[in-house]
Amino acid sequence: MSEHDEIEQSLRRIALGHGDELDHWRARAAQRREERTMSRNDNDPDPNAGEAWNRWFDDRFDAVMKAQWVDDIGGTIAEARRDMRDEFKTQLHKLELEVAELRGELRALRAGAGKSEVIELPKMAWNHGNAA
Repeated sequence: MSEHDEIEQSLRRIALGHGDELDHWRARAAQRREERTMSRNDNDPDPNAGEAWNRWFDDRFDAVMKAQWVDDIGGTIAEARRDMRDEFKTQLHKLELEVAELRGELRALRAGAGKSEVIELPKMAWNHGNAA
């Protein structure tokens, strides 16, 4: 329910004699708002002056925000992205080395097993918790 609808309901309840304190407060507030609007329209020589001011302020605000914040934030994000990429490459290289090492150990185990099809892994390989 909009504010206008609530005020209309309050005015109807007051007219019927069923209005409570909230209804009377809404009626007084609506009347004050209407009086302010009427007096503002009488004293304002240019009704669009406020709109022009808002546009000017918005343009200035946008320019300042772009100059002071957007470029700095963009630079910070770019730097963080570069750092994360370097860290990712380092971690990936470590994992590639570890995989190569494990492949070499597996080849050695296979070669050492000879013709036997059963490959006996060292007891350390059973422990999955020590893989890190």
